[in-house]
Amino acid sequence: MKKLLTAILATTLALAPLTTHANDDPLKPKHDSEQQLKEAQTNLTQTKETLSNLEQLDELLTSEESLDTTLNTLTSEVDHLTNDVNQATANQAKANEDLALKQQEFDIASKEADPTSKEHQAKLQALNEEKDALDKTIQDTTASIAEKEEAIKTATNEQTALQESYNTAKQELDTLKETVEQTEEYRALQEKKEPLDQARNELETLQASIQETNTNIATLESEQTTKNEEKQTLEETLATLQEDLTNAQASGNNELVIGNAEEVEAYKKEGALGFFKYQAKNNPKAKGFEMAASLFTTNPTTPSNVGPQKGNKSTMSHDQLLALVDFNDPNNAVSFENFKNSVAIIKESNTYRQSCNANLPILTVDPVLMATSILTINSCPAKEKLAHAKTFVVFQNIAWHLNLHNTFYKEKNSWVTAEKRDYDALVAANKLKESDRYTTLNGTQFGKKVEHYVNLNYNKLKTSGAAINSTNIQNSNNNYYCQDFFFNPIAGKNTTFTVEEFEQLIADYETYINNPIETKPTAEYIQEKINETTTKLNDVTTRLQTIETDLTTLNQTLATLTPQVEPKQQAIEPFQEAYNQELESFNAVHGNTLTQKMEQLDQTKQQLTTLETSIKQTTQEVKTLNQTLRQANDQQTTLTANLENLTTNLENAKQQAQQNLEQAKTTATQATNTLNNLQATLANKQETKTQLTTLKTQLATLKQAKDAYDATHIAYIMLEGMDATQNTTTQTNTLKFRSSADLSKFARVLVDNNVVDPSNYTTESGSTIVYLKHSYLQTLSVGQHKIEIESIDGSVSTNFTIEKTKTITSQKATKQTTTPINKNLTNNTIPSTNDNSNLLFYTTLFVLTTLTLITTFKKLKNSHN
Repeated sequence: MKKLLTAILATTLALAPLTTHANDDPLKPKHDSEQQLKEAQTNLTQTKETLSNLEQLDELLTSEESLDTTLNTLTSEVDHLTNDVNQATANQAKANEDLALKQQEFDIASKEADPTSKEHQAKLQALNEEKDALDKTIQDTTASIAEKEEAIKTATNEQTALQESYNTAKQELDTLKETVEQTEEYRALQEKKEPLDQARNELETLQASIQETNTNIATLESEQTTKNEEKQTLEETLATLQEDLTNAQASGNNELVIGNAEEVEAYKKEGALGFFKYQAKNNPKAKGFEMAASLFTTNPTTPSNVGPQKGNKSTMSHDQLLALVDFNDPNNAVSFENFKNSVAIIKESNTYRQSCNANLPILTVDPVLMATSILTINSCPAKEKLAHAKTFVVFQNIAWHLNLHNTFYKEKNSWVTAEKRDYDALVAANKLKESDRYTTLNGTQFGKKVEHYVNLNYNKLKTSGAAINSTNIQNSNNNYYCQDFFFNPIAGKNTTFTVEEFEQLIADYETYINNPIETKPTAEYIQEKINETTTKLNDVTTRLQTIETDLTTLNQTLATLTPQVEPKQQAIEPFQEAYNQELESFNAVHGNTLTQKMEQLDQTKQQLTTLETSIKQTTQEVKTLNQTLRQANDQQTTLTANLENLTTNLENAKQQAQQNLEQAKTTATQATNTLNNLQATLANKQETKTQLTTLKTQLATLKQAKDAYDATHIAYIMLEGMDATQNTTTQTNTLKFRSSADLSKFARVLVDNNVVDPSNYTTESGSTIVYLKHSYLQTLSVGQHKIEIESIDGSVSTNFTIEKTKTITSQKATKQTTTPINKNLTNNTIPSTNDNSNLLFYTTLFVLTTLTLITTFKKLKNSHN
């Protein structure tokens, strides 16, 4: 930029004198040249100020890049300000809306606070009516409490009297019993009762053994039927495979592709449903899997007695359960990982069942119950609580535990353990036989407390399914569990699996979906299936042989036990007859008295129970009435305070509305001011941006002018005085310098970049000769200095030295600073030019543009700051 400023200055100095003589002939009389010189000197004075301004411009505008950076920054600020203005506009609109709303609220509050207004009178009347209603409620409730307390008092007195009667009657009965027990008749009766009880116990034990044997025989026969069906299926499968093997060998044993990548991906995405679909397609026991898969559609094929139920029987519809199935959620019960883990619940339940009663049948896995469990348990996290959806008519246990390793049937930390204790106590207290304990408990209040344990140990429940939803609740390791039970396979015979078989199905399926594409010879593949089927068939055959042996043993035991029943029954008859005779004799003597006393005692006890129930009920009613009375008194206190404070409250509401209104006004004003300020700032920034853009254009124009100046600038030659030396102590003459420029174009002399006053030098023609006066040289410091002779269209410079210790030749020709002098150069060959077209234009353009740039940039800098 320094170079640019210097060039501008030089051009201004060179062109200024030519404003009126740009096209003059160089051969015109000398007085024309003198006139040009005067004009040049006048313009030189005028451009001094321009030089100062140019130096200021150099400080403000260091490079074109800084201008671009400033312009880019300003553009970004304008964009941000535009966004701010838009937001401020929206804020202003919102503030005005809020102001209008607050004004409405204030108007309403002012109207309500006016004691003469209808609204105020309506509020007052409403409060008084509410107070009158509460007064009546308090009066009625107080009277009712007094009445019921009197009834409690009367009933309590009656209860006390009855209790005394009961105690007396019981004491009389106890005394009578003690007396009777000392009689000969009682002792005789007891002697007859002991052998009767012993005979009965022997018969019951025998009958229990027979019943247990029959149960075991029935269980084995059921398993035998299932295994025979399974054996038949395996034999049919084996025959088909043998035929396929023969065909494969006959056809050349070609390659067989096992698996389908697209099918596998579809299975994977559907989790447990994918497993059901795969098994329905490939498993011989397909029917159960088909029914399980259908439960995930809106038209399931389950039997009507199982569900899904409709109407009031369920708390959630089938469609609602389907909506909770999320195949993309790894915590959902339908996810394959949760499905795989859920089989462990059935395995644990079998272990626990056998520990409670070894005679219970082993639960098999029913695919349909696996599906019902999955659909059901998803509803628990959805409702955020444990609750039975009751969509399917099955026996069901649900629970929530800490993690996968603490499910239903751990001996510690499980509610099943607690229910077992209650169940055993109930059976012992009521002497319930195993054959009737489930029907006895079913539907009773106590039975509901142990129904999970009952479900688990009901001997008629033979199939099961389970599911896990691992949605985290309350902390990070909690899971919901569900286990469903049913009597028989829901889809029909031969559709369930042992736990081990089902686990193997899952393992095989997992292998398939992880390695979906496999090729092997058809015969080899079929032979593998034949081997697998043969192994299963052998296992089933072995189990059938074991069952046959066990059935033979049990039938032999039954054949041994059954003939013993009739003799046992016959043995009871003489003991029963003897006991009945003694009982008749005993009752003839003591029976009526004991019976009357016992009946009287039971009647009194019943009356006491009725009174106690009535007292409890009335006491509860009094508690409820007292609570109602307290609430009414609290409401009355509040209403009284509201009546007293109605005017104050309404006035406070009005003041609050006033404050809200003033605050809304302030907010609206602030929003408007903010918008105005932002708009003004944006306008200033946009104006500044426009000015900077103009400045950038002007700078480009100035550069073009400089380029034009450079094209017309002449590099003159220093003909004499190069590296001259002057000793101001011994030499008193002037120092001579000669430029190759014509004297008519002379402008000024500079020493060390400072303009020399014309009184300190003289000039003469001969190109241009300059003599620095001795008096001026004496003012210069010792050392090297630079002299520059400027003409209106160029300049030349050289160095000279001031010494005070020795005499130095005044002039010494050395190398010049610009263009080397040609040895043959003469005055006739000095380069000169009079091609000064458009110089007036460039001079004016430089001066005006420079001044404009300085003024504009100063203004922009101040506004930007």
